[in-house]
Parts: sequence; structure tokens; C-alpha cells
Amino acid sequence: MVCVGAYPLNLDAGNIRIISNTSASFWKYNLFTGKWTEEGKVALKIRKIEIMRLYLQGLKIEEIAEQLFVSPSMVKFHRSKLVERIGVKKYN
Repeated sequence: MVCVGAYPLNLDAGNIRIISNTSASFWKYNLFTGKWTEEGKVALKIRKIEIMRLYLQGLKIEEIAEQLFVSPSMVKFHRSKLVERIGVKKYN
């Protein structure tokens, strides 16, 4: 079992998590209630993972589209669905 710890980017309660790379779920601690809850990990399809990887490398939408042999509008579609799926509230 692998335990991963990280500092959160925000100060909301519930930012303590125990994650295993062999499990489809993780445990989240809520600082207000003092309880752990089990939650499911977000499962992403291969195309969304590819787009995320290229986007995080700093590529522009047009460059991602070119590398994946799709249109820029398809990249924008997948990116918006990805952001929605992982729960990001604001991105550039």
C-alpha cells in the first residue's frame, strides 16, 4: 500500500486524504466532523488523460489538437468535460 500526502491549495476542511494506488477509492478526513469517509476515485478515459498530460506540459489547444489528430474544438470539448469531471472550479 502506498500512502500519499500533500499540502492542499485551499484551506477548506476535508483536505486530508489517504490514497492507495491499488484501490478504486480513497479515505477523506473532515476536520469539522472529525470523521473519515470513503470516496470513489475519478476514473478518466484515455483521451482525457492524454489531453490533461499535454495541457499540463504547457501546450496550447491548437498544439494538442495537432498532436492528437483532432480538431481544436474537440480538445476544448474534452477539456471542459475533464474539468467538470474532476471538479475544478476555475481554470485558464
